Parts: sequence; structure tokens; C-alpha cells
Amino acid sequence: MIICVTPNAAIDLTIQLSELHVNAVQRAQESIAVAGGKGVNVARVVQLLGGTAMNCAFLGGAAGRYFVELATHENLSGRWTWVDGETRICVMLAQPQHGDATVVNGQGMVVDAAAWMRMRDDVLAAAQDPTASSVCFCGSLPPGSPVDAFADVVRASIASGRRTWVDTSGAALRAVLGVAGASVKVNRAEFSDALGVPLQHLADIGRVARRLIDTNGLSVVAVTLGSEGAVLATVSGAWAAAAPQVPLVSSVGSGDAMLAGVAYGFERSLSPAEALRCGVAAGSANVMSLGGGRFDVADFQRILEETHVIELA
Repeated sequence: MIICVTPNAAIDLTIQLSELHVNAVQRAQESIAVAGGKGVNVARVVQLLGGTAMNCAFLGGAAGRYFVELATHENLSGRWTWVDGETRICVMLAQPQHGDATVVNGQGMVVDAAAWMRMRDDVLAAAQDPTASSVCFCGSLPPGSPVDAFADVVRASIASGRRTWVDTSGAALRAVLGVAGASVKVNRAEFSDALGVPLQHLADIGRVARRLIDTNGLSVVAVTLGSEGAVLATVSGAWAAAAPQVPLVSSVGSGDAMLAGVAYGFERSLSPAEALRCGVAAGSANVMSLGGGRFDVADFQRILEETHVIELA
């Protein structure tokens, strides 16, 4: 089982439009409301691939209760940490014939150190399940979150003996890059920003990732590169993978799908290269559908067969 933690959970409302006209009344062609946030997307994909997931998230108010209803409808189980306030709403305006979606992220609830202590207890309680192999901390931190409190929860997860993935950015990412034993998944822009250096070439990304593993004691570093694929490094080497071109509907949740594929690959004891291939194929399949973490498994299998991995020097 993979425990998926979403500190800044949301109700994701995806609206498909033929055209987006500012300052005009428009009619949606299709709309989808789901329990959302990066960790929930990871859980959704883990289950699509045949695995088992448990969600943890901060929730609040009537919107939080609706979130639970939506999650339950999808058979997404959870151990929720309730706080004062209202769970946020995020809106994705998709125009498939014009490229990617326009995303408007709602403001999250204010979460303090005491709430993070309750979240730590909930995550550790979930991790006591003997089938739990991994914990994934996914997404931004809610307003008011002390970065030290977040890092302490990550350390507690690592100490529990579960592989601990972190997919975040900014100050939270910089803090986790110094936590020995953490496995980190980021996109290229987040990685470059955290390190303060531009990273363009695959070989450079692989070398920097290996250096972090050697010097800071990280377990795995995975860096997504959009349509170029991804790089993954461990103590034993670094690899790059790229998927075939596919029709773009929306890239929302594709990084989460990639993390789900990699984490599930490690849970199944695949080699790092094969786990990377699984992750890249899942991320690529995700762009073909509306809504994060939603794709046809047949598309995933086809893309997986055409996804190639190379070892980096």
C-alpha cells in the first residue's frame, strides 16, 4: 500500500470549453468535479495501475465533507486531518484544440504547527499497516505551515521504515533536500530553483541528482522534463526515459501520475530504470484525458511498450 499525503487538498473542477473568451459568458462542453490535490492524483493512478493507496489530507468545512463524498465515490479511502476553514476549490479550464489547460488554484486553509502534529500522528498511524510500503508527500504546503514542522513529519515517516517520497517546491523542497533517506520527485524548474542553478541537459541533471544522493544522503531523485520525459538517479546510477508523442488534452496531474508510476514500480521491486519507465508512461498517458490521474490503462500499456530508457554516464 502507498500512503498519499496531500497537505493542500482541493476540490478540482475541470471545465472543457471550445474557446476561452475573457469578459464573456460561456457554456461548458463538459465538467468534472473530483477530490483533488497532487497526492489524491497519485492515489488515483496507483489504483489504476493495480496497487492499493490510502489518502491523508488536511480538510475543513462543508467543502471538506464534499471532498470526502467525492473521494468515497471513487473508492479512494482516507485518514483525514480536520482543521478550521474550508477546503479550497481549484478550477481547470481546458481547451483541447488550443493546447494545455488554464489553471486557477484556490487559496488553501491556514494550517499551524499543532495541525501538522496531528497530521504526523495520522500519517504514522496509517503507516503502521503491515502492507504499507511507501509514503508520498505531494504538493504545496497550506498557508501558515511551518516548514520545520513539515520536514519533521517527513523525517518521522522515514524513521517508520517506509520509503518516503516528497514532491513539493520552494522552501519546503529546499528543506527536504537536506533530509537523509528522502526520495524526491520534482520538475526541472523546481529543481533548478531549489539549487539556484540552471539545469538543461540530461547528463547535467543526472550528475547533480547523483551529487545530492552522495552528499545529502537522499535515496532517490527523480526530475520530470515535460514532453522530454524524466531523469531518475539512485546511489547505483542515473537513467533518462522518454515516451512517444501523444495527443495533448491536459497536462494537469501528469507529474503526479509519473510519481505514482515510479512509486508503484519501486513497491513492486522493479529496477530503478524500469520504475522510471513505468512513471514516464503513466505521466504521458495522463495528458490524453481531462482530470488529474485519469487515463485509459490500455493507453498506458501501449505507451509503456514504446517508452525507452538510457543509462546516463
